[in-house]
Parts: sequence; C-alpha cells; structure tokens
Amino acid sequence: MITGLNTCYVICTHCGISSKSTPMMRRGPAGPRTLCNACGLKWANKGLLRDVPKVSAAGIPDPNIKGTEMVWSLIRKLTLILALVKYVLHMESHGKV
Repeated sequence: MITGLNTCYVICTHCGISSKSTPMMRRGPAGPRTLCNACGLKWANKGLLRDVPKVSAAGIPDPNIKGTEMVWSLIRKLTLILALVKYVLHMESHGKV
C-alpha cells in the first residue's frame, strides 16, 4: 500500500498497476485486494495470472514471473491431489473402497 498526503492506493502484486487505474482490486493468491481487476479475474476464472511482465519499482522486468506462475499452478494441483488422497484413505478406512 502506498500512502501520501490525502491519498491511499494499492498496487497489483502481479502487474504493478495502481488501484486508481483499475475498477476494483480483487483477491489473488496473496489474499484480498492484492490483484487488479484484470489479473484478479484471470486468477478467479482460470487459476492463472495474466501473461504480463512484472515490473519492479525500478522498471526492470522480473525474470522469475513465469516461475512464480508455475509454482502457484503446482501448489493448486498438489492441493487437489492431497484432497483426493485424503478422501481415498478415508473411504478405505471405512471399507467403502
């Protein structure tokens, strides 16, 4: 969050756009109001972040953004696999498999 004299706005953690330049801030992998409208909609609907180069405060593109997207994608997949394994183990323990 950036604050100044009579101003308070949030920056999208993915693309770096200001909350003043987007209709609304949306929930992302880092929590509520962390993504701009465009990035948040892509995250909510596809589970992926938009393919835009992340720019640091110095204006230098972040070379790790693809890796970051891949990590979040793997985390989502592993979470689903873990839930499935827990379900199967639960069913086996009750003799239903």
